[in-house]
Amino acid sequence: MIVLHGGPDFDIAYLLPELDRLSDKFHLIYYDQRGRGRSADHVRPEDVTLESEMADLDQVRKHFRLDKVVLLGHSWGTVLALEYALRHPDRVSRLVLMDPAPASAADINRFRKERAEKWPALVELRKAIADTMAYKEADPDAVVAYYRVHFKPALARPEDYE
Repeated sequence: MIVLHGGPDFDIAYLLPELDRLSDKFHLIYYDQRGRGRSADHVRPEDVTLESEMADLDQVRKHFRLDKVVLLGHSWGTVLALEYALRHPDRVSRLVLMDPAPASAADINRFRKERAEKWPALVELRKAIADTMAYKEADPDAVVAYYRVHFKPALARPEDYE
């Protein structure tokens, strides 16, 4: 299973170690997309396009000598997974689309309202982190903490909220 992180400005770190739970059933392949995380060195913004994303994903597939892959996309990664599957249906066996972005302003508003009602403690914690000077100055640890809280509902088990 190739894991495609969100963003487009994130790297894979925010999904770890939670997604490692899937390693009991799947061989997981993590990589930072071009221009992000450990794949950021000497990459200019204009070097990152949908075409480069598709080419990079196909190189990952080829590197591991996989004829067909399971793609797990989160947020922005769902866009990449869907685009790759549309272009190369013969190379994809399954898609896992996790937390795709809302499709409209109304959907975004509904999402925010539901999140505030369902997980008020997480909403407050995320707001508290966002209000810190470290987060405002883009300290990497503060940003990671913020997004770990933000994405926790997507990665949690139901019993974590009972």
